[in-house]
Amino acid sequence: MDEKKLKSLVNEFETPFYVIDLDMVRKRYEKLVKSLSFISVRYASKSNFDPQLINTLNDLDTEYTTGSSQEAAICYNLGADLDNIQVTAVSPKQSSIRQLVKMSEINNNISVSINDRQTLKRLLQSGYKGDVVLRFKPKYDLQDTSNYTDGSRMKFGMKEARIEDCLNLMNNADASFKGFHSHLGGTVHPSNIDK
Repeated sequence: MDEKKLKSLVNEFETPFYVIDLDMVRKRYEKLVKSLSFISVRYASKSNFDPQLINTLNDLDTEYTTGSSQEAAICYNLGADLDNIQVTAVSPKQSSIRQLVKMSEINNNISVSINDRQTLKRLLQSGYKGDVVLRFKPKYDLQDTSNYTDGSRMKFGMKEARIEDCLNLMNNADASFKGFHSHLGGTVHPSNIDK
């Protein structure tokens, strides 16, 4: 977007306002996906789920990670394929679990990232038929909360020792195990990672 166009927007709209250059988003997203072709690139919809932005990303067959079933529903209602949505279900309310079950009945390729056995159990007992991704904490010790700069330990996922138990829970379920999700994030003090 050129300077002239930006100045015309300032005269047209009340400030402050937010401008997204969708052509720039398209070009940068395509470049990012091409340069990281060996992994699955997902857009974190919680950062911005403006309808025009989501529609632009849908045109690029974008995969999404959402922070809730409500965000997943917004992406889906704006045209995102449920195959391309992964929901991070950190201690979801029962209403969110019901919404995930309904989405899995529409398309059982939606995936949910689960961080604890109890959430997985609730999801499976409610009839969820989609894919499950188990979110776990890496082996290094982060039990001391002084290692965290925000949030709770739960957001990092289950201990590796709980993985087998969760896989056993899924043995007779309609849901499918899709893989693992390990989250380091930007909230761990780097000095503690080498321990």
